[in-house]
Amino acid sequence: MKKIIVPVDFSTTAANAAEFAGNLAIFYGGEILLYNAYQMPVPVGEISYPLYDVPEMQQASEHELEMLKSDLEAKLRSKITINIKAEMTMLSDGLADLCDSIKPDLVVIGLSGKNALTKLIVGSNTIHIAHHLKYPVLVVPPKASFTPVRKIGFACDYKEISESLPVEVLKKIITDFNAELYVINVDFQDKNFTPEVVHENFALRDLLEDIHPKFESIESENGVSAIKEIEQANNAYLPSYLGYFFVAFSVPYCDTLIFVFAILYLFTFLSQTLYFNPLFLIFGYHFYYLTTATNIKIFLITKKELKDPSKLNFPKLKRINDFTFIDKEK
Repeated sequence: MKKIIVPVDFSTTAANAAEFAGNLAIFYGGEILLYNAYQMPVPVGEISYPLYDVPEMQQASEHELEMLKSDLEAKLRSKITINIKAEMTMLSDGLADLCDSIKPDLVVIGLSGKNALTKLIVGSNTIHIAHHLKYPVLVVPPKASFTPVRKIGFACDYKEISESLPVEVLKKIITDFNAELYVINVDFQDKNFTPEVVHENFALRDLLEDIHPKFESIESENGVSAIKEIEQANNAYLPSYLGYFFVAFSVPYCDTLIFVFAILYLFTFLSQTLYFNPLFLIFGYHFYYLTTATNIKIFLITKKELKDPSKLNFPKLKRINDFTFIDKEK
């Protein structure tokens, strides 16, 4: 993992992706190139003329890149080589040419966290790059922070393995990250278990034999990680809230009471682990711990009464944080 390109547009999302790439380079001993592709803004009217000339745009872009580089160097815990490059071109075309020129090991780009319409307009660059660039692309969600990559999952449907799988690229990624590879197939009641699938499975094992992958199968009808265990959590926090209640009775002054509960609220909010609010119970919500087939426990807020893990379906599920979800279906 020696060369990493980071396309940036000087947004918060791009800055976070650059910091992610910087920590990635530190951990794996690489260097990064901050790349900005800009275009000349032209006003729309009866007579169109450039607002700026090319040297001004180039100077402005390089100045922003230098500022981003300085901010990044201040945030990173170790020193790495950070290069910059700015040019007037379409991002997809310029990035493709740059990759062909320096042959990066990875391209790291931020994913916009905007609404659907803005994603359609602004986020199309990320989507286009991920689909068409001939080099590995890592898309970093907003607010994602770097952790060393130990395990890599490869979702596989066992169809046309030899024709569709970039074997050498996959092997290089696994080798560069020094990670374990998990080949994951999702099926439901063996609906896709055919002789062709068996043949492709053995073909894949032969192709990846030298990196020793582990093969996992998940039982799920819609491709979402299957739930294997449901645990009620309605009463899990009752002792805590009773404790707060009795603490409130023991505080003689209102200002002290407000201060204590402000501190409790602050700690609870900053932890961002779970969002358990007893008022949800008044509106008919239930609280559950769900354990997935991959042994990940999540916290779910829903109006449904859950009993059978095999019959769960949440078409309107919304994420609150990495381990907390709310079902908005009534």
